[in-house]
Amino acid sequence: MPSQQSALLKLLNSSGVSNVSGEKFLPDESIKLLITPTNVTNHFSICFKSGWANKRVQEKVNASSEETFLSIITSSAIKLITILVLCQKEPYIFEMLMEGIDDQCLPFTDSSKFPHGLSDTDSILKTQWQVLAPVFVQGVDYDLPDGSILPFVSEDSLGKEVDKVCIHPGHLQFSASSIEPPSAFTGNVVARKRIKLRGIPESDVWALNDAFRRESTTLKHLLAARLHHRHVIELFAIYTMGGDHFILESCGDSSLDQVFQMTQAPPSFGESEEAIQSILWRSLHQLASALNYLHNTLDVAINHHDIKPANIIIKDAILQIVDFGLSGLKSRDDTKTDYHGGTYSYSPPEYYVPESPKTKFGRVVDVWSLGCVFSEIATLAIYGFGSGGVSRFKLHRQNGPNPHRYPNSGPDASFHNNMDEVRTWLTALRLKVPHSDRQRAIDCISEMLTFDPKGRPPLSRIYTQLNALSG
Repeated sequence: MPSQQSALLKLLNSSGVSNVSGEKFLPDESIKLLITPTNVTNHFSICFKSGWANKRVQEKVNASSEETFLSIITSSAIKLITILVLCQKEPYIFEMLMEGIDDQCLPFTDSSKFPHGLSDTDSILKTQWQVLAPVFVQGVDYDLPDGSILPFVSEDSLGKEVDKVCIHPGHLQFSASSIEPPSAFTGNVVARKRIKLRGIPESDVWALNDAFRRESTTLKHLLAARLHHRHVIELFAIYTMGGDHFILESCGDSSLDQVFQMTQAPPSFGESEEAIQSILWRSLHQLASALNYLHNTLDVAINHHDIKPANIIIKDAILQIVDFGLSGLKSRDDTKTDYHGGTYSYSPPEYYVPESPKTKFGRVVDVWSLGCVFSEIATLAIYGFGSGGVSRFKLHRQNGPNPHRYPNSGPDASFHNNMDEVRTWLTALRLKVPHSDRQRAIDCISEMLTFDPKGRPPLSRIYTQLNALSG
């Protein structure tokens, strides 16, 4: 048996990396660099001098006549030999290979496949996770065992159940369908969204699983379309671990909701007031373009159902629509859905009209919600950061005479229940705008917030009307 201080063991131990939880793992690229024919030959020099190992393995392992022991171990048992070297159990590789045990058998769930006489099997069951940190490939789903060590080397909270994580560079691979992976996933950084199921009441599990199914289905469809839109979130990968679902996707610097609360513009907006205003007005066209893409450009129509500032992220002054947990895929000809969801303040009035429970809601639901968001962006563009304009607009709605539709719910800042206040605010905004293009944008927002859903313009027309703001 090689000594405790063998060169290969030293190299493997020195190549370990700690993740954000302090767990040590061996990067996949390091394993491939270290488990080479030369290193394995040196490590097993005594066995190879005798010549018996190579002969017996060739006779009993399913190998072609050209294969040697080295080729087998460096092609199909790289991770297995790494685990055994770390545990100083490497001589057992011979018996394991002769029994057909290689990397395809990993991870081990118990010691039933181990050779007779192998002691301290618990060390192998534990050490294997250091070698099996997953390599995430874009567009692939993973069902990870509970013991998995995740290759996340940094982590920052972005909000409830959403973190900004950096994946070790050797543990992510991009698919050919990703148009601009360097810009979408700069620095190997992704947003990790957790759909928590552990400890959740059974009555809520179905809804959470349904939201996960909707979002994952929509994001996969967008990725498969090979027509990534720069103003729509891009999927990286999905995994399930410990009973919870996780979605890895492109990451922003902040949400629009957070930007509304800032007293100064984000640095990426520029320094001059003119530059900041230009970015804010231009964002209307960006979001209209994104929603028009979802509604009208793909082979199916994607209805979002929960457009709001918290579901819009900003990265380098570029806005993106996120969170498709309430979305639905519809045929291009089928414009309506019976799904009723979303956030109260940004939901359309037709949600609250007493009708048959079979009432269907069209794509104009998204038009209404986007109009609400547009009115707040326009408010910020006109009043500026530090003015409290968006907060004053909210207070203006709350001061309306209509009681909240749900008793004991506090002040009602919704748009649908305070339309008189919304109209007076938009009228005042229009008077403050000197540019005709921006005046027309306010007029477009007013159309989007038409109470009767039949009177709202489609996204294709809104996108065209706001085209003048895109420059």
